[in-house]
Amino acid sequence: MFEFFMWLKTIPDAMQKLFSGFRSTFIFGVIRYWYYLMTIPAIYAVYALLKALETSGIMDKFKAIVVGMLATINNITVNCFPLIANLKAMIACINVS
Repeated sequence: MFEFFMWLKTIPDAMQKLFSGFRSTFIFGVIRYWYYLMTIPAIYAVYALLKALETSGIMDKFKAIVVGMLATINNITVNCFPLIANLKAMIACINVS
């Protein structure tokens, strides 16, 4: 039993010797700041994805949907909200839009 505890005591010393060199400092630095290493590939991946969406026409469809929704919301806001005193007229106006 005594040998086990003596062996257990040597683990921190062995870890300290193992991780005290320049290579271990470099490895810990890379692990600590990995997100800096991932920034450039992530930016490139997003750029490539957006370029692919643009060339396939999906971005134009998305833009048409967004512009159409904004036009509908603007129409409801300008034309239907003033009818708030007459709830049936306002709901009919919203259903037409």
